[in-house]
Parts: sequence; structure tokens; C-alpha cells
Amino acid sequence: MKKMVKAISLALMAAAVLTGCGKDSTGTEAVSTKNAEGRYDPVLTIRIAKQLDENTGRYGEGEDINKNSMVDLAAEKLGIKMETILLGGDAGNYDTKLRLALTGSEELPDVFPVYGTQMIADMIESGKVKAIDEDIEKYMPDRLKEIYDKYPQTFYPVIKDGKTYGIACTPFLTEGQVMIIRQDWLDKLGLKAPATMDEFEEVIRAFTEQDPDGNGKKDTYGFTYAGDSIYNTGWVADPVILFSANAGKHFPGSWQEDENGQLVYGSIHEGNKKTLERMAQWHANGWMFQEAAATGAWDAMMQFTEGKAGIFIGRPWAIGSVRDVETVCPEAVIKAYPNILQDNGEPSYQSA
Repeated sequence: MKKMVKAISLALMAAAVLTGCGKDSTGTEAVSTKNAEGRYDPVLTIRIAKQLDENTGRYGEGEDINKNSMVDLAAEKLGIKMETILLGGDAGNYDTKLRLALTGSEELPDVFPVYGTQMIADMIESGKVKAIDEDIEKYMPDRLKEIYDKYPQTFYPVIKDGKTYGIACTPFLTEGQVMIIRQDWLDKLGLKAPATMDEFEEVIRAFTEQDPDGNGKKDTYGFTYAGDSIYNTGWVADPVILFSANAGKHFPGSWQEDENGQLVYGSIHEGNKKTLERMAQWHANGWMFQEAAATGAWDAMMQFTEGKAGIFIGRPWAIGSVRDVETVCPEAVIKAYPNILQDNGEPSYQSA
């Protein structure tokens, strides 16, 4: 059978995973079949890209992203070797490397995540990614097909001229976002998880000023977020619900109809101005991550992992990505809560 690649992303991608058209080291497509034990023989090497290496600093001696017990076990048990040949770092650096791969300056992997619609369009236009309609029909489990069929708009960014060039990592029935909070800090200070903007302000103030980690130092703050792009990424460390609390569906970067049926651009909505003013005051008070304006999603989330911040907002799976805070702070307890409400009591929005 021809080489078949299934992409499983540990990061919630806003867009898609694109399947590359590359050849193996001999210049031909790899041929591998499953044996009776369900293992590919010979071992199938799948070259991938990652924005960052989540395990940096935690490898054993002599190990790295391509040589470690997880990679070895997958090769041994499944006959699949994952080889990372393009590693970004932050989002900007990753996108730069993808663009270099388009010019031939970097090698394009077999499978790679893409986080922006413009990059997706450029990749498809380049002719260097493969249409995968036949692969989807042949290999996608029926249950996934049912889900994607219900939300066909999930595929819109990766379709051109009737052909599909990528697989959206999360169907449109998105898991949504939640507030991930240091429960032990709430308990120590006798607080409840915030349900309104005013309660959110009170919690992040207390997390900053009342020494929730008990070390006698003023070294914590309430909230961390990514501020290096529009405040509406649908990703992790995304502050969009703070804007929605004052603007409803008219959050930054979105076009929505107003009560008169006229399209209104969310970024200039009066409610979002109100949120910006409030966040500016929080920043001046030191209640939020001070470097947020120059920080991407993963680095912002790292402030929580390192035990510095008490709240961040992200997809439900992100709670597993910050479990290392329990290594830094053995007493740490983290929980996920629903997002704060609008002032009128209605839910805040993460997407329209």
C-alpha cells in the first residue's frame, strides 16, 4: 500500500494539518504493509513539523525530540517512526520556516500543522501539498466522517477547486474555551471561581496582592494571556471572552450584524474599548502578565506552568498541557471552569 499518514495534533489548530507530497530518502514513495501483529514492516518514517518542543528540558541524557523512549516505543510497537525535521519555536518563527520550505530553503515535511488561513492558501497555491479526498474516503473512520459531515464549514479553508488539501484538527463543534485556574490559590484565599467581569477582577487582584503561593514574596499575578496578535485566536491564552463580556458577539476581528441588520466590525465596538480600558488598568496594577503584548500563546501559557499566574483561558485539553505546574509547585491544584458571563447574564462568546 502507499504511504498513508494520519496526523494527530496535540495543539488545537485554528486551521488544519496539511499532508505533504514529499518522497522518502531514495526519491520514491515509501511502501510498507502491516504484519499480523498490526506493525508496519519495514518501519514507516513520517516526517513532521512542530511549532515547539513541549518536552524541552525534560529529555534524558543523550535524548532529544527525535531520539527518546516515546519515539522508540512507537517504532517498536507500531512500526511508525515520527521524525521532526522542522521545529519552529514561537508562532512567527514557525511560519517563517514554513515559508522557507516553500522556497526550497527548508525541507517540507510529510505532515505539518498550519495555523493561519493565509499560510494555508499559500501552501495550496504552491502546488507542494497533496489533495487528500481519496485518502479521507478510504481511511477516515466512519464516526469522524459523520462529525465532519455535520460541520462542512470546518474544511472550507483547505478546499480549492473542489479538492481538499488538509484535515481540520477540531471539527466546528469546537470544544470551546474554559478558564483554567489554580484551585489551591482560590481555596487559600477563600475565593470562588469568577462568573462575572467584576468577580474576575477581584480574583486576579487577590492572586497578585495576597501571596497565594505563601512564599512571602510578591511574585504572582492573576492572569496571563497572549497579546501579540488580535485578541481572538480561538487558541490558548486567548482573552476573547473578556471582550465578549462587554461586547457580546462583537468581539475583536469579527463582523456581526447589529440590531439594525448592519454589519459591524467587532474591533471598533464600544464594548471592546471598555474591556481594553479595564485591561490597561489591570496591567498598570500589575495584576496581569506584564509582557503579554509581546508574547505568543504558548509562552503566555508557560507563565501558568511555572507557577507565576493564576488564570489563563484556553481549550479544555490545555489543562493537561500545564500539569507540569505540579512539578514546580507540588501543592498546586488546577481546575477548569466555565467562562465569565456578559454583564446581562448571558454567556460570553469565543466564536460567532
